[in-house]
Amino acid sequence: MNFKLKQHIKNFKPESYVKESDCDDISSLQDVGLIDCALGVNPYGYSDAVDRLFEDNSLKCDLSSYPQHPYPDLKAEIVRFWAGRCSINNRNIRFGSGSIDVLRNINRAFVGKGTRVLGLAPTFTSYPSDVELCEGVFEYELLSKNENFKFDAEKFLSRITPEHTLVYIDNPNNPTGQVIPIDDIKRILNKALENDVCVLVDEAYGDFMDAGNSAVTLVDSYENLMVTRTFSKGYGLAGLRIGYVVSGDYLSEIISRVDTPFQINSVGHLAAAAALKDKQFISESMLKICRAKAGIYDAFEKIKVLETDSEVPIMTLFLPDEDTDLHGLFMEKGVLTESGEDFHGLGKNFVRMRVPKDCGKLISIISTIERSF
Repeated sequence: MNFKLKQHIKNFKPESYVKESDCDDISSLQDVGLIDCALGVNPYGYSDAVDRLFEDNSLKCDLSSYPQHPYPDLKAEIVRFWAGRCSINNRNIRFGSGSIDVLRNINRAFVGKGTRVLGLAPTFTSYPSDVELCEGVFEYELLSKNENFKFDAEKFLSRITPEHTLVYIDNPNNPTGQVIPIDDIKRILNKALENDVCVLVDEAYGDFMDAGNSAVTLVDSYENLMVTRTFSKGYGLAGLRIGYVVSGDYLSEIISRVDTPFQINSVGHLAAAAALKDKQFISESMLKICRAKAGIYDAFEKIKVLETDSEVPIMTLFLPDEDTDLHGLFMEKGVLTESGEDFHGLGKNFVRMRVPKDCGKLISIISTIERSF
């Protein structure tokens, strides 16, 4: 074939830990009681408020009509959620089909051939991949193994230069689940502003940290800030694909130029608004995750855990022996994880694990693996 593709796309290979081949792994494990600790969702599902929306016939939407673009009802709920922490309005919010769609829209506005973007490694793999798809260059500060991969603000700040167009930080970090303090985010914003660089904070797992640590609370103060969030993780609505970005008036208007209408379907729009009203669900999920993580930690001896926070449902595990396929070891026992090989800066002796709803069987399997070394 000699179709007239973009030259760049001919040799481009997207990086993601979501692979079609995983479907075969899942199918083969169904019969042995698969424990899914892979994709980062809320292990405890979603709020009862969403179920009630469907059960009591209060879900009123005409599926033959287009959604309620630009989603004023959901925007109003988001504004109410953040009230008292920052003064955002409807103009500051833009939507996408999950936060990954929002990130791609932002890249459409900022990233072109040779554009330099600074981030961390390891990090959410799809974002650097999309930068490269846009013919940009993703540079990274590698988290130090000697420091157990804990974020070092000083090292990161020293990397920001006027040659960068964007700084990208996922907070909490994916795959480690560590939370970067808001004071460090402020320092990054100040250094970036001095160099006319915009900062993109990806808070996909942001509902699992204190709202006061969210960069959304800084949107009033920093014109160079964009913060993406999603209803897929904390709110457990991954199947509905709803993400949004919060930024100041100027950047929000810029993002609107690459937006497409009707990003969210009508059902998702109403479900997300209902979920936002149930603040207790998130709080209870965080308490359960904290207890579950503590129980999982106690089962480890030879397997180590990278820097992480107790209320975030993901964590990265590793074995010092670089020849060990840790993903394969868990797979043999019927536990699905994300291989460290899918994250830059890690290897096959690492896995990202998400806390499951029921940890009892997982803890027993971990103990079995530990005894095998």
